[in-house]
Amino acid sequence: MPAVTRMGDYTVLGRIGTGATAEILLAERAGKRVALKRLHPHLRDDPDVFRAFADEARLVSLLAHPGIVRVLDLASDDEDVFTVLELVDGPSLLGATKIMHERKEETPIEVAAHVLESVADALSCVHTARGVDSDKCGRVGGDIEEEFEVLVLRRRAEGADDAACNFARV
Repeated sequence: MPAVTRMGDYTVLGRIGTGATAEILLAERAGKRVALKRLHPHLRDDPDVFRAFADEARLVSLLAHPGIVRVLDLASDDEDVFTVLELVDGPSLLGATKIMHERKEETPIEVAAHVLESVADALSCVHTARGVDSDKCGRVGGDIEEEFEVLVLRRRAEGADDAACNFARV
C-alpha cells in the first residue's frame, strides 16, 4: 500500500502498477472506484515532465474509443498532481499470458488476432484523432505496455466472441 492514503477527495486503496514517470493507484470517492495516475514525487517540479503529463491527460480526454481508458479529470492537491482515470478491473494481458503458460496452454489464434486487432484499432483512433497534435499523439501511443493491455482487451471483450471473453476473464 502506498504511504499516501488520501489524494484530493480520493481514498487510495492500493497500487496497481508503476512506470518511469508515474504510478497507477486504485482509489475510491463516494463509493466509486477509479484509477489515479500520479507523477513520481521527484518529477513533480520538472516543468517539462509536468507539461507532458498534462498534455497526455488533455489529449487522451479528447479520444472516445472502447479500447482507450477515459480520462475523468486532471487534479492536484498540496502534494500531488494526478489524472483520474476510469477503472477497468481484471487481469493484465501479461498476467493472463502467464496463467496460460503455467497451464501449458497456447493462446488460441482467434484470441491473439482479436487482441492485435483491438490494440491496432485503439492506436488508429489515437493517431487519426482530429484536432490532436500528431507529434504529441505519438507520445500517448508510446505508453502501450503489455501490463496494461487489459484495458483494451476487457473493454473490447464486451462484444467479442466467447473465446476472447474467456481469455479476458482469466
